[in-house]
Amino acid sequence: MRVLICDDEKDIREVIKIHLQSLNCGCIEASNGSECYAKAQDLHPDIIYLDLSMPNVSGYTAHSMLRGNPNTRHIPVVIITGSCPLTARLMKTAGVIEKPFTKEELILETIQALVKYGRIVI
Repeated sequence: MRVLICDDEKDIREVIKIHLQSLNCGCIEASNGSECYAKAQDLHPDIIYLDLSMPNVSGYTAHSMLRGNPNTRHIPVVIITGSCPLTARLMKTAGVIEKPFTKEELILETIQALVKYGRIVI
């Protein structure tokens, strides 16, 4: 499974990467919304983790761009947020993870998102 991790904080990307690599996930990193959008179009990840508060192109804008593109709208997006969990929950996403999070929360949200989008069957 290929995962695209988009967060402007390198430490957050690294923590997510370490946790998901324990599940044998291949991780791709992006540090802003425009990089996330470009990599999603080119690499077609199985799931995207997207921070909302980033410089340049925000996660809100990136999410809108991903949903507006027929080539990326099918990719589950899990929002990562430390500042606006209620707003994130109102967005049409595969899930929301609030910072700080545990490995167990990350893995559970990943499984739920993949089940919700029919990527895995339990």
